[in-house]
Amino acid sequence: MPIYNGMLPAIDKAEVKRYAGLRHAEDFPQNYVDEACKEIQLLATPKGVYQEYDYDAETKTILSNPPLKIEGSIIEKHLEKSTKVYVLGVTVGEDVEIRSEQLFKQGNYTVGLLLDAAATTAVEQVADQVNEVINTIAKKQGYKPTWRFSPGYGNWPLEIQPQLANIIKTELIG
Repeated sequence: MPIYNGMLPAIDKAEVKRYAGLRHAEDFPQNYVDEACKEIQLLATPKGVYQEYDYDAETKTILSNPPLKIEGSIIEKHLEKSTKVYVLGVTVGEDVEIRSEQLFKQGNYTVGLLLDAAATTAVEQVADQVNEVINTIAKKQGYKPTWRFSPGYGNWPLEIQPQLANIIKTELIG
């Protein structure tokens, strides 16, 4: 499984505010968002893992070991012309989760929420980085990549995440 060691030169502050439910909060102090982003940049150890698999669109199955059946009409339609899929997983590391939990236990809910929102933004940024690597590989192989699709999008159940994690060995990245 290829391992990707990412970086976070900047965290998208507008996305942090969106994830924190502050998109329209005009009077919220920006310095709280700035500090949460800085803390995530210091704590994060962004990594990703990915793997290419053949895909049987007729049976809606990723031909991994073990094979993995895809369920959900939207993901099925998204992959209906696919012959290959890449499965990816990313993390920004356990230190981020530990710090967020500490803040909530201390009753510092505002900073905890902002830290969690910054971590979510960072995870999405790392997923985008890994996706760019995958797109480059796929294009070199003559494939036309679709856009990244995650469990929880549309009606693709989140419950598939452990099976996806298993077939790409996410334990390799913690």
